[in-house]
Amino acid sequence: PEGRSAALVQVEAALAIDPDYPEAHGVAAWCYFARSLWEGGLQQQNADGARRHAEAVRASRTDDATTLAYAAIAYAFATRELAPALEMIDRAIARNPSSMHAHAHGAVINTWAGDYPRSIALGERALRLSPFDPFAVMAWAGMAGARLMRGEHGLAIAAAGRALELYPSHVPSHLIRIAALVREHRLDEARAAAARLMALAPGYRIAQPIPIMHHFVAEFRQAGLPD
Repeated sequence: PEGRSAALVQVEAALAIDPDYPEAHGVAAWCYFARSLWEGGLQQQNADGARRHAEAVRASRTDDATTLAYAAIAYAFATRELAPALEMIDRAIARNPSSMHAHAHGAVINTWAGDYPRSIALGERALRLSPFDPFAVMAWAGMAGARLMRGEHGLAIAAAGRALELYPSHVPSHLIRIAALVREHRLDEARAAAARLMALAPGYRIAQPIPIMHHFVAEFRQAGLPD
């Protein structure tokens, strides 16, 4: 979190020099998205920041795949308008078919959009492109969500576990793992996982609008997460 705050200060300094700099808008969009989703800070100002900077990237003519990927996921989260976000991912992959970021972020957005085979395909491609990349957390999380939604609970638990190895405080991966554990009737493990999540993000509440997680409210309550 401290790094993201520092990054936003530097990004604002860059945008003061060049207000139309797409790469700076992309970094800002991703930082606000991460603040909202990963840090459990779902304040309106974070969603507004993610949307504003993502829209600036979308309106630009940038060919930078990483910038487009950052903007796509921030836009999808902040607006819940998935079609424009998927268009940005397709644009990013067309510009750079070797972009790990475009594939990994695309895996998450396609899970939100309900295209689980494409999510898994993009996630697997991202891992082949850059298996040790820190952003592999996005590929694993996207695939974990897709597996959960397809009822493949064991595979969801495994994929979410890989995501958490890379980023132990990744809230969505904790939630996916908890839901899958409850569906597998492994309640003791689910409750232990819920306790770990609350230790990392004590402000988390079930009512927070994280994509696809509204399907698992009953499971989260069984695991002991607060409303």
